[in-house]
Parts: sequence; C-alpha cells; structure tokens
Amino acid sequence: MNDSTVIIGAGPAGLSAAYALAREDRAFELVEKATEPGGLCRTFDFHGRYFDLGPHVFINRSPEIGELLHELGGERLKEITHIEGIYFDGKLYDSWLDAVVNLRMTSRARALLGLIARRIRPIEQVVSCEDGLVNSYGSAIYSQLVRIHQRKFWGVDPSEIDVSWARVYEKPNSIFKYVKQRLSHSGARSASYEPAQTYYPTAGSQVIYGAMMDRIEASPGATIRLGAEVVAVHHDAGNVTHIDLRDPATGEVTQVAGSSFISTIPVTELVSVLDPAPPQEILDIARSLRYRSLVVVNLLTRLTRELPYGWVELHSSDVQAGRLTNFARLSPEMAGEGELVPICLEYYCDEDDAIWQSTDEDMIALAQRELVTMGFAAAGEESVGFVQREPFAYPMYLIGYGDLRARLKEFCEGITNLQTIGRGGIYRYNNMGHSIESGLRAADNVVSGQRHDMWDRSVVDGKI
Repeated sequence: MNDSTVIIGAGPAGLSAAYALAREDRAFELVEKATEPGGLCRTFDFHGRYFDLGPHVFINRSPEIGELLHELGGERLKEITHIEGIYFDGKLYDSWLDAVVNLRMTSRARALLGLIARRIRPIEQVVSCEDGLVNSYGSAIYSQLVRIHQRKFWGVDPSEIDVSWARVYEKPNSIFKYVKQRLSHSGARSASYEPAQTYYPTAGSQVIYGAMMDRIEASPGATIRLGAEVVAVHHDAGNVTHIDLRDPATGEVTQVAGSSFISTIPVTELVSVLDPAPPQEILDIARSLRYRSLVVVNLLTRLTRELPYGWVELHSSDVQAGRLTNFARLSPEMAGEGELVPICLEYYCDEDDAIWQSTDEDMIALAQRELVTMGFAAAGEESVGFVQREPFAYPMYLIGYGDLRARLKEFCEGITNLQTIGRGGIYRYNNMGHSIESGLRAADNVVSGQRHDMWDRSVVDGKI
C-alpha cells in the first residue's frame, strides 16, 4: 500500500499541511492546478514593487500560530497598527462610528436614535444578515453606511444573506468603547478597532508561504506537482484510492495513489469529480452553493491625497470597487523607491457579469477613473498595472446554506481517508490564520491518528 498523503491545493491550508508533514519526515504529494503555489495569498513582483491579492495581514490570536509565523518570517514579520479605514461620503474615517459622528447634525441624531431604538426594541425574528445588522447598527446607519458595502460584497441584497454573516461582520461592543474614548477627550486614535498582534511580512505574504515552500521542497518525502488539474477522485468502500491529474498543456492524465487525502479545493468542485459519482442529492447541493469571485486591479500610481491606511473599505455607491489597499502603508519594502505607490482595488463579482468579463485594459481604466472619483489620483494621469482574476474567492452565505453545507459535511465525512480543509474545502469564510491552523490539524490527524473536526472546530479564536 502507498503510505503517502496526497494534498490537493497549494494555498495557505494545503501548504501548511505539507509543511507540517515535512517536519515529521512524512511522505506526501502536493498537487496544485496553478503553476505557482500560494492560492489567494500569492505575492506578485511588478516593476520592482510587491502586490498581494488584497491586504493579507496575519491576525494572531493563537500562540501556536504566532510562534510559527515568527519562525517562518523572522525579522521580516512586522507588527503593524491602525491599518484599516473606511471611505464614506467622499471622506476617510477611522471607523463607521467616526463617520456617524461626522454626519450633519440631523442625520447624526437620526442615526444614533435609530441605534438606540433597535437596542431597546430589536427585530425578534432574525433570519437574514440584514436583520442582524439592523439590530446592531440601527436602521439609519445600516441603510446609509453598511448596506452599500454589503451589497457590493455579495452581489445580492443583504436580506438574502444568512444571519450568520452578520455575526462575523458586526462589532457589537465598539460603540461603548468609542463613547468612552470620546468622553475621555483623548486625542489619540482609538485602539478599540485594532485586533491584537496584527502582522504583515515586509515583502508580502510570499515571505511566509515562500519559507513554507522552501521547507517542503527540501523534504526527501515530498513530491510536488504544479500545473496539474484534478479531474477525478476515485473512491471505493468509503476510501479514496487515487486521483487523476491532467496536464493542461498536453492533456496527459496521470494517476496518483495514496493512503490519505487532504483537499483544499472548493468542496463543490470536489464532489463533482468523485468517481463513482455521489448521490444526485449531493450533486444538486453542490450546484446550488455559490461562490463570489474577485477581480483585483493592481496599479502603480501617484497619490494626490494622503492615504494613511493599509486598506480602506469603500462604503460608497460612487465607485464599484469594494476595497482599496495601500501596500506602501502596510510595508515600505512593498513600495520600493520613487513616487509611484503600489495599490490595488478589489471588485467582487460573479463569473457571468460585466466586471469578470471585462478586458484587463478596461478594468485598469475603470480603476483609474474610480481613483479620480475618490480624489486619490489626478485626471488624465495614466497608471501602469495588471489584473488578477480569482474564482471561488468567497463562499456565499445565502439563507439556507447552513443546512446544505451540513449535508455536504456528512457526506464527505463518510469517506474516511479524505479531509477537506481551507475556505473552499469547508465552504466557510475564514482568514489566513484559520487556514494555516486547519492545515496543521489535518496533518496531525494523519500523523497521530487524531480526528480534529475540520468543518466545525473553532481553530483559532472562537469562530471562523
């Protein structure tokens, strides 16, 4: 029997699983469809500047993950503070509360009264994300500020999104901390919005995942297959026996066998390539669960307005972009030398809409116009840039998704030597810390025979 672990996908979760197996001198094969590892956390070198696919900071709430990050990043892992802001009504703010305080008096009064009213008399039958966010922020703040960004992110009205997302998004105690700070007449920016121990590698997330990959490549038990697409996962009697890989360039198909399998690819895609095929119910569930895609426009541009944040959530219907990242603020090393600043704008989309189908040239032109609209760039000044398109970026939390996800979990757990991990693998929104720890736990399941629950276990901070 082939006593090797096959890891499908070389994003943060897959790399972490491979890294942990390498440390234990275990045999494994790491398979990745793309020609380079990193998944959604790749770093790109463009004209001597570095770009991530958005602001990939590491939020450390686990001593184990913190120790690992420092082991991998060393002196190139820097702690950063006050990195996030919002853009609303043509202005930049530290938080949504700052935006509310700076509304016109009548709008501010209406917003605060609406917040108090919902705290006294909340919506009782909370079903949707909208219900939950209205209870947290009040009707006026929600409609003026919160709904705009949520509508961009999901592509549907927040009334169609499950309430579980509201629990991830909301900051339930921030108003009380904010009022306390204001009453203290402190001139300093509030630390209440800053997650403890937030780190960013000086040259982007490649610092961490590159160090992982170096250790993986040095492992005598490692086989690495990049540019290999999984086209079939064969199983029998409750166990995966082997997978079929296709070389997109030649069409050649190769079989890879193993004793255990770890999959990080979207679980909806995984079940669609199972052989024999799963029950029709499972296939129907996989087809009904949707993902949002992401188009990232990366630019080198001259900023005409101070941008003191690492990233800014764009709560404005004047622009289509949902988030703006300033890599120079995250790390001077990302920016290199010269006046041009590396930034990116993120556009949340579906694969059948105009954003996804636009040419790179059109997307760069759109991003430039939107920078001008927001006052960050001068009209007529061209920027150089490139575009990245990422399908399956965010699992959609449509109302009812939880029951469908639970059924998928039950089915996948019936294949005893298969683990699914990572954002796509368990159809749950998570950050890099969650993905890294899920990879470590999956490897521990292989090495020690543990059965960490990859789908529901709170791997870092009490929730995913």
